[in-house]
Amino acid sequence: MKNILNRRNLFKLGAAAIVSIPVLKIGNVFAEAAATATEELAWDACPIVVPEKIVKKLAKDKAKTRLAFVANATTSTHKKYKDGAACGNCKFYKSKVEDGKITREVGGYAKCTMLANKYVNRCGWCKSYKKADDKYAIYKYLKKEEA
Repeated sequence: MKNILNRRNLFKLGAAAIVSIPVLKIGNVFAEAAATATEELAWDACPIVVPEKIVKKLAKDKAKTRLAFVANATTSTHKKYKDGAACGNCKFYKSKVEDGKITREVGGYAKCTMLANKYVNRCGWCKSYKKADDKYAIYKYLKKEEA
C-alpha cells in the first residue's frame, strides 16, 4: 500500500483529528479533578487555612461576638453547647450532604444564615445552633476534652 496524501486521506485525517479533540479535553478534566480532589478536606477535618477566595466573605467579628461564636466547638464554654454540636451539622450552615459527600463548602467553610450568609468553618459553634438531623451523624464524634 502506498502512503499517498490525496484528498480522501486528508479528509480522513482531519475527521480523526476533530473526533479526538473532545477525548483529549475529557482527559484534562479527569486530570484536573484528580488534582483538586487531593486539595479537599476530609469530611471530618477542621480547616486550618482560610481559602483565599472567601477571605473577604468571612463573618464579621461583631456578629460572631453577638452570637458567642467560637471557631472550635469543643472549646465553647456556653451553657447551650452540647457534645457533637458544630456548624457543620447546624440547619443554618448552608452545606448539603448529597450522595455521601458534603457539597456547597469551600475548603471547610460554608455560608451561615445566622451570620448574614457569611462564611464560617464547619467546626465552629454559636448559641443559635439548631441540630440538622441529616448532617448530625458526621460531626457527632466531637466531644470536649476533659482536663
